[in-house]
Amino acid sequence: MIDTVKFQTNFSINHKKVPGWKSKAYREQGKITGRRFTHTRTGLTVTWYAGNTYVETSLPKLLFGSNGRLITSQRQIEKALALADTIASEITSAPLRPFKRFTRVDLAWQIMGRIDDFILALFQFKYPHIQKPTRIYMSETILWHSRDMSLKVYDKLRELKGWRKRNGDILRIEIKLKGKRLKTDFNVLSLKRLDFDQCYRVLRAAVLKLCPIPLPKIPNKLSIYQLAAKHGWKIDGTPALPFLTRELNRDYRKRINSQVAGAVLSKCGIDLRKQFPPNGPHRVFRRNEISYSMPPSRLADFVLAFNKIRSATSSN
Repeated sequence: MIDTVKFQTNFSINHKKVPGWKSKAYREQGKITGRRFTHTRTGLTVTWYAGNTYVETSLPKLLFGSNGRLITSQRQIEKALALADTIASEITSAPLRPFKRFTRVDLAWQIMGRIDDFILALFQFKYPHIQKPTRIYMSETILWHSRDMSLKVYDKLRELKGWRKRNGDILRIEIKLKGKRLKTDFNVLSLKRLDFDQCYRVLRAAVLKLCPIPLPKIPNKLSIYQLAAKHGWKIDGTPALPFLTRELNRDYRKRINSQVAGAVLSKCGIDLRKQFPPNGPHRVFRRNEISYSMPPSRLADFVLAFNKIRSATSSN
């Protein structure tokens, strides 16, 4: 549930070199104004700047060695934060009454699905209160982001070593909250404790603001011709259907035109409410709990036809 967190603390920094840590100094006009310490084994960082101390780390990486495995309970949250304090204590001194004030919280969950479906269903969606356009990276990630918040969906298996050359069927939905948006979504003036149930409610509320459009089922190439006819696809004012079928023989084109005229194109959508139920996240992934927007084996046909029309339009 919780991935990377950053919190301000009242720990005192030990500026001496400590084995297992890398140190970087920040200077202004020749004077050291801050330092950043990185724990080489876990990647945990401790930053000291203008008298304030900040700790940043990925909680699942501390517990499990990778953020591919999710934190699924309040006990794991407390255990990971205690481990972060233990590691940070190697270069800091804790006062009698230590405190934490979270300034960044990343929330994530993993569901079964295909990133191609999500991109097709959401690439035109404008996330509420985010002015920047939707970004798509390498057909593997779709992202909405602003100064204080970001939400992205990506193929988690493809990110892991050994899976980079093939798509998986596990998607990671991840939101990053900081600044004013962190306080607003958690409804607090200062976030001093992470509660698992509250984090899930915040994540679910953010995810359910997504409005994926229903996508057509593509059982065969005939469905692509149906799309072209039903939506009136055109290339410089010319209907796209004759362009798509021009390489076919005359009799086959006639048969396609007659089939397209009487065919009904079915659709199905992505049910995020089913994947994020109100009483808590699914503990186990089951294929019958996930609604695929189209058969994955036929998605390539749709994309091929779409790119064919787009390339012809741009060339003209």
